[in-house]
Amino acid sequence: LERTWKTGGADAEAFFKKEIPTLYFVTYYSYANLHLPSDKPETLNPQLFEDICRLAYMTTYTISMGEYTRETVLK
Repeated sequence: LERTWKTGGADAEAFFKKEIPTLYFVTYYSYANLHLPSDKPETLNPQLFEDICRLAYMTTYTISMGEYTRETVLK
């Protein structure tokens, strides 16, 4: 959480502001070409992409099976 962007801008932000549950996965400084003309499939880090997809799948699966207990974020 210390490294989470404070300014918003995530695709899920509009849903979050309307209190619609969202999931948003982002990596920290891992993709130098994001939103640039050089942003092409071949510029992705394939291992990182696979790891994030696996994390997203397992997280979504865990929630859908009712096996997730929401944690409290201390400020």
